[in-house]
Amino acid sequence: MVNPTLNNTDLHALEANVRGEIIRPGDAHYEEARKVWNGMIDRRPALIVRPATVEGVVASVDFAREHGLLVSVRGAVTTSPATPPTTAA
Repeated sequence: MVNPTLNNTDLHALEANVRGEIIRPGDAHYEEARKVWNGMIDRRPALIVRPATVEGVVASVDFAREHGLLVSVRGAVTTSPATPPTTAA
């Protein structure tokens, strides 16, 4: 069961363990950050976390598990016109 109700104490603990950006509903960048490529998808996540380190990813996933939150992973493709996505490392 998903429980999107998070208290400030929990969020402060997450912030202390994640180097990167944590965006909450109501934050200035929330609407832009929640958009996905497919415009037919209109989700409103409880949090958007953009960790800058592997440790931040682990802390974020642990936080989601402990609080019954669903996780969706979105990453960026780092290719150039000279490197097709099928050959990117």
